[in-house]
Amino acid sequence: MENIIVSYQDNFWGKISHRKLLDVLEEIKSEQHKIITDQLRHHYLSEDGLYGIKKKKLPVATFCANFNDSSRTKENLNNYNSLMIIDIDDIGLENVKNVFEQLSSDIYLFALWLSPSGNGIKGLIQISFEENINSNEIDIWHYSAFSKISSYFKEKYQIDLDQSGKDFTRLCFISKDENIVIKNDEITEKFLIKKDAKLELQTTTVAQIRSVKGIVSAKEMKNILNNPLNRNSPTKKKEIQNIIKFLNKNKKSITYEYDNWLRVALAISSSFTYDLGIIFFIELSKMDESKFNETNCTNMLKECYINNKKMIKFNTVIHLAVQKGFIYKKDFGLESN
Repeated sequence: MENIIVSYQDNFWGKISHRKLLDVLEEIKSEQHKIITDQLRHHYLSEDGLYGIKKKKLPVATFCANFNDSSRTKENLNNYNSLMIIDIDDIGLENVKNVFEQLSSDIYLFALWLSPSGNGIKGLIQISFEENINSNEIDIWHYSAFSKISSYFKEKYQIDLDQSGKDFTRLCFISKDENIVIKNDEITEKFLIKKDAKLELQTTTVAQIRSVKGIVSAKEMKNILNNPLNRNSPTKKKEIQNIIKFLNKNKKSITYEYDNWLRVALAISSSFTYDLGIIFFIELSKMDESKFNETNCTNMLKECYINNKKMIKFNTVIHLAVQKGFIYKKDFGLESN
């Protein structure tokens, strides 16, 4: 286990690097991500709409395999680690402690920790394949292993595992849990996958994009970005143009703080189609000067369109601008001098 290397990114959109598995587990135990983990749990409990997207500021790791620097795909695989990441969601805050204690003694789980929300559990299991597997069939065998492990958890604990575990390229967000359980090889066993366990991999021919919600088809994505229903109000367009003009004139920003940047992105995605939204969002983000990164802006805004729960409205942009001195007059959106 000490020689296992995983793929690691500083955030959801970061460049792929490589870390030792045990170093990543120790990072979870450390204080490194305490502040953002505390913030995320506050957002999760308050249901203010920021949790799902702000979570992508956390580092991420691909425990099941490591990949070259370009992308996490089967074609760019460096090494398959024969690991299974298990994810148990929405346990209920009142039940998490009991479930965690129960799973801590499982003979197969060598690592166990709380999810960023605090309402779920993540764990790692080493897999042993009875039959040697070739690189072309790693996705099939990993899917087959997930099926067996999922059945084991259902039968023994009456727990349903998140289906995302069947994908060996899946990311895992790295947050803080000082109570993470890390066991050595001597007290755990590998989960044996027999040669007759091989399943047919179910694939889809539809182009898909991963999101916090799960899978978004290309057709759905087009609708999410471009559907004008309840968007592109002429009044709101005039208001945001006046806000941008005011902020530029006075050299002020409403997006410098990360949470406000995220709130603005969510408000824009609720109010405009993407073709307009990206123009307004980049104009507002440019006012942060040295912090501005157009690629990060594009990635963030698209995530907001995909995962927006419509809890943050355009009034948030107006409110943030008013805090900077903008004078808002209803129906006109006039700027301050």
